[in-house]
Amino acid sequence: MADGSGEAVALPASGVTTGLGNGAGGTSAQPSNPLSRKLHKILETRLDNDKEMLEALKALSTFFVENSLRTRRNLRGDIERRSLAINEEFVSIFKEVKEELESINEDVQAMNSCCQDMTSRLQVRIEQVIVAEPGAVLLYKISNLLKFYHHTISGIVGNSATTLLTTIEEMHLLSKKIFFNSLSLHASKLIDKVCLKNAVLKL
Repeated sequence: MADGSGEAVALPASGVTTGLGNGAGGTSAQPSNPLSRKLHKILETRLDNDKEMLEALKALSTFFVENSLRTRRNLRGDIERRSLAINEEFVSIFKEVKEELESINEDVQAMNSCCQDMTSRLQVRIEQVIVAEPGAVLLYKISNLLKFYHHTISGIVGNSATTLLTTIEEMHLLSKKIFFNSLSLHASKLIDKVCLKNAVLKL
């Protein structure tokens, strides 16, 4: 259309809009490139929930302190060297543990030999007492002998020979009980003899 001065005025077309209408341009389109999707997924990942990743990054930060081209190139070699050092340290510690276990095994073998020697000596001593002193005196000596060995062994090996100490303690209590029974029987026989003599004297 022309105005009075003869200049033409351009009017906007009726069908053209000046912006992104209908809300179509307000949202960003999803990336169709696979690499873009992967990057998008990585960016959306929250490391707060990935404890393993956090621990790995903390360990990495102890020796990867400078993010440069040279350090990135040498990162793989540094990780391999650290892994080798950790393996060597593990082998060294495991070797010490092995040596300690071998030492403990030697101590156990020595203790076993000592216990066998003490058991043999105890058996010989009890046999000597049985041959030398029969009756209640014998039971009394055996009871005291077992008590002595129990005290001696517990003072040497402590509670590590629990089975042996328990057996000796049971033998001591049993011999003590038999001793008192034998003593009671012997006393009863003496009383019967005294009563018999009194009856004979009255006649």
